[in-house]
Amino acid sequence: MASVKPVERGLIARPPVIRAPSLRIYVLDPSWRLRAAIVRHLLKAGLKAQPCETLDELPRTFPGPVVLLVADEAELVRSAVGFLASKGIDAPVIAYAQRAAAHRVVAAVQAGAANFLEWPDDQDILKPAIDQALGSGEPYVTEPATDQRSANLSKREFEVLQHAAHGLTLAELAVALGINLRTARVHRTRVLQKLSVHSLDEAVLRFRENRLAGPGEVPSTSKAPAALSDRELQVLRLISEGHSSLRISERLGIARKTVEAHRANISVKLNARNSSDAVRIALKHDYI
Repeated sequence: MASVKPVERGLIARPPVIRAPSLRIYVLDPSWRLRAAIVRHLLKAGLKAQPCETLDELPRTFPGPVVLLVADEAELVRSAVGFLASKGIDAPVIAYAQRAAAHRVVAAVQAGAANFLEWPDDQDILKPAIDQALGSGEPYVTEPATDQRSANLSKREFEVLQHAAHGLTLAELAVALGINLRTARVHRTRVLQKLSVHSLDEAVLRFRENRLAGPGEVPSTSKAPAALSDRELQVLRLISEGHSSLRISERLGIARKTVEAHRANISVKLNARNSSDAVRIALKHDYI
């Protein structure tokens, strides 16, 4: 009977391990302070990031997935999009600025930017924005988990909380909702009592941390913002063109306070942090 030769350990051929190339992020910004700050933030988040002062510092080829974070300086965003197109590289460009003007957001998106962020205000949502641009994450406008403790809020009380969460003072939200200041104070008091909190700031914090559902509201998985009225669309289009509230009131023949009320309602409906963010969201959903 023929003997079986034992298999020697360590000599079994193993298939080579092929690792997928990791994501690399290039931060293109003429300001060394700003690009250094963003790179540090990305590195702390465990992402590979490389600073670049000009387009000439970008590599000619990219071995793996790439995202360009580009400062909204002059024609830099358009140039970055054009550079990638000329190389046949399918990579998203995310524009950013320390202060985002509505007309600049429009220009960047029209030039081909996948998103527009403010730095450092938006640093907490930078990674989700990158994931979305790569098609590997949830959309930027998200619906956090619902907190049922707001079920006892009336419709008006919920509206007061919504407007406060978007940065409006009590006087401003009174104007936006068409109620007097005394009534707004009453609603605020009831909101605090029903949510068992001690201040409106605490109520707003809970609103932002948990998606508080309004009366009769069923949490939706849809990410589409609420529909805007014709007048709100008019106001939003003028905001996107860079007009001030005073100029918009003159163009539309309405009071400036009415314009401010429309701006507040637009932010609430689009779940936007400010007018520039509202413009970005509106462009994404083809509202303007």
